[in-house]
Amino acid sequence: MMEDLDDFSQNLLRYRVLDNKTNNIATISFDKFSATKIINIDPCEYIIYGYILVNVKNPTTLKFYYNNILLYEFNESETRIIPCVFEGTPVLKIQGECAKCDIQIYGAKPQYQNKIFVNEHSKHIVFDRGKTEIYSYTANEDVKNGNLTFVRSIENCIDANDFEVSSKVYCGQLTIENNDLYLYTDMNNYNSKILIKSGVKDARIIDYESNQVMILYIVGSLLCYKLVDKDCNVSQEVTVTLGSRYMPKSIGMLSTTIRSPRPIVSVNCYDGSTLMLIINSTGFDISIVKKGDFSKLYVNGSNIELYAFVGNMLSISKFTYSSSTGLAQVGTAKNIWNVNDISKVGDKYLIYNNKFLCGEFGYDDL
Repeated sequence: MMEDLDDFSQNLLRYRVLDNKTNNIATISFDKFSATKIINIDPCEYIIYGYILVNVKNPTTLKFYYNNILLYEFNESETRIIPCVFEGTPVLKIQGECAKCDIQIYGAKPQYQNKIFVNEHSKHIVFDRGKTEIYSYTANEDVKNGNLTFVRSIENCIDANDFEVSSKVYCGQLTIENNDLYLYTDMNNYNSKILIKSGVKDARIIDYESNQVMILYIVGSLLCYKLVDKDCNVSQEVTVTLGSRYMPKSIGMLSTTIRSPRPIVSVNCYDGSTLMLIINSTGFDISIVKKGDFSKLYVNGSNIELYAFVGNMLSISKFTYSSSTGLAQVGTAKNIWNVNDISKVGDKYLIYNNKFLCGEFGYDDL
């Protein structure tokens, strides 16, 4: 009997079968999903045996592919565990429609997390439902109650944000089409898309300065940017130096109510670090390093908040910015467990878990 147990233990090690002590479960949720969604997964140095658990409500031929291999087709509401071997450079593709879809990935870490994005400056809220859908709201309570007005739907969109150029606020969307990154904006009345770069992995619209908007993106292992002026002219590429230690994985979502004196962004790295970068006249300075797989940045003038996500834990850090001292943390970070999304509207925090609103809180109540 002891020999059987030893053989079993050796097989667990040999085939790298995971348990709850060695790995987190990554969760991604969609509501009112319609379209095709590609989710990249961190490259695996060796073969890992895991699974994908899917809970689907009211699907219409919802298909799950792994590296173009059809794993399962959902035609009715159900919960299913799909055994999966993660290897190489995995890609998960979801295609079809459903009312709700909760996905748990065990054994691998996706490079994507589906967050709700609220932009108080223009009162827009953005959802990823396969297609990116933009809604407007009037009062802060509308966000919590879902009293929203549909504005626009965009295919293949990886960011939708507002920016100010020549004292006017514009809307912008970044899409990846046939491996090319494009900017769509009402700055040119959406008459034509503006080519930014090929081979981009992630990108964000950064409200930069009075007469230009910055497009910050990751290509290969590099963080780079280009500037677009009011006539939609695109500058040459500039590479941002992060040093040999940090390799950028994704760029944090950026919500700006009032512009900071200097643009500030967050970048998530493969070593599990989230960097807060201050953009100045000579380049990017790494100001703060926190732990985080993904992040959101909330900017209200000189008051900045970083929301860093690690598994099912959310960390909230507050900062103030001044030109003389840079970023200075206010108090200690607050950690909230068993949640995976947050939006700040007014002075209230809306806390979510898998798109389910867990509660509305003031900062002192968290």
